[in-house]
Amino acid sequence: MIQRSRVEAFAYGVVGGVLVVIAASLASRFARLQLLTDLVWFGSSILVAPAAAAISAVARGAGLPGVLVIAGLAFLLAFFVVNIADYGLTVLLLAPDAPGPFQEKTDLSVSDVDTIADWWLLMRHIVLCSFGILGGSALGVWRGRAAQ
Repeated sequence: MIQRSRVEAFAYGVVGGVLVVIAASLASRFARLQLLTDLVWFGSSILVAPAAAAISAVARGAGLPGVLVIAGLAFLLAFFVVNIADYGLTVLLLAPDAPGPFQEKTDLSVSDVDTIADWWLLMRHIVLCSFGILGGSALGVWRGRAAQ
């Protein structure tokens, strides 16, 4: 089995995670309902970490049982972190006194509110997926070394 350096394995994980996000984003383009798009984005922000971790672990030379354990750990961590972060960012979006995108903006039209909310949701998706990609790749590099 080929063992790649830590930097190479991290890069493999990042590229693999980006490909998962691109595939999920393309899949969400075919959704006609905004709710389905939001669910695909939420799911991809959770699933990108195990994919990046597994790819990084394989690049480091880990065996199949190790890769599955690392991907499972990344899934559990991502599920916990994404749910907490998603809840916090949603509260910031919806709470009137929270320091979110609508703070101190009282005279907005309906289209302005829709535009701001859509950008907020897109940025939330980008931030959560970025953390998933970087965290999953780092976990795969850290825990994915081959058995000596």
